[in-house]
Amino acid sequence: MKKQSIFYGIIVSGLALILIVENWDLAPGGIWTVWPALLLAGFAFLVESLSGRIPLSFLPGVLLLLLGAHFYLLQFTAFWPDHIGMYFLYFGAAFLVDSLKTRNSGLFTGILLSAAGAGFLYSSELRQASGTQVSYIVEMFFPIVLLGFGVYMIIVRR
Repeated sequence: MKKQSIFYGIIVSGLALILIVENWDLAPGGIWTVWPALLLAGFAFLVESLSGRIPLSFLPGVLLLLLGAHFYLLQFTAFWPDHIGMYFLYFGAAFLVDSLKTRNSGLFTGILLSAAGAGFLYSSELRQASGTQVSYIVEMFFPIVLLGFGVYMIIVRR
């Protein structure tokens, strides 16, 4: 992996810690509420990146735009899912789009986070298919595996 794997490792570890806090009821959720600022910052990052001035700002721009759109849709529509799996999907999609644009690292991390997000979104269906005991073990310990992967990316894969 390239130098950016530290960045991706921090993102994966942070998402895993958020998931641990939510799954184990350590803190109340709903801390992201300022969607206009996210949209504006995302747009600014994308403009800077696409103009060629700061090419590394493409990933933050895509991510902030996705998060801003998410919070906008949560506030103004009744059908948009308010689920932690959506955050994994946004980070995964941003990494995938960035990987396709820059031909740089992040493809595997994007696929991993997208798959995890889809798994979290469809966790109730997966719980019915696999049984309650298996799904409980996965829900409680998958964040720890994800955290280990993120720490591995930070420390070992410099």
